[in-house]
Amino acid sequence: MRWIQDNAEFEKILIDARMCVYVDSRRAPTPLQVLLFGDLTVCIPDFLPLLQNLMEWSTDSASYFIVLDPDPVDNFYRLYKKYPVLEITPNDSAQTYLGGLNEDVGDGSAFSLSDLWATYVILPPSKKWFIHTIRSAYDDSDHLWVPPEWADKVLAAYPFVFRDAQASPGGIGAGTLGRKGPAVP
Repeated sequence: MRWIQDNAEFEKILIDARMCVYVDSRRAPTPLQVLLFGDLTVCIPDFLPLLQNLMEWSTDSASYFIVLDPDPVDNFYRLYKKYPVLEITPNDSAQTYLGGLNEDVGDGSAFSLSDLWATYVILPPSKKWFIHTIRSAYDDSDHLWVPPEWADKVLAAYPFVFRDAQASPGGIGAGTLGRKGPAVP
């Protein structure tokens, strides 16, 4: 696990993350199916194996956790002199993963990345799946977008993930136009 510090790398991840939000808002069609879970689930040890499985299935060597709100540049970078982006790898331990989320942002205030987000995205370089979360009092504010053929495997292995029948009619993916390819254009 590492903090992304390179500006060009950060900018690419930010653009891809914003496209994920666009897809999640149902403004762009996607072949992916949406599954739901509660926003604080990202901070439990059982969440890392889900991310590791998703990276394995998509053959990605990493995924990126990026805070979008508060603003990653005008707020986060300005205040803490670092970008709110963590690279997560399939080899990370639960201790490393949780340590990264709970690491002091560097100003001595005892704030961590897990304290300072209202909205975040987790996405891999392949763009074959993604997660978009808005902090909420409800248990369905995290949206996990996966290829339809992965949905049953995810639901069987991770009891904190569930299907929303209204968002995924027929289990074929919200906004689906029968397209194949990456989730994010």
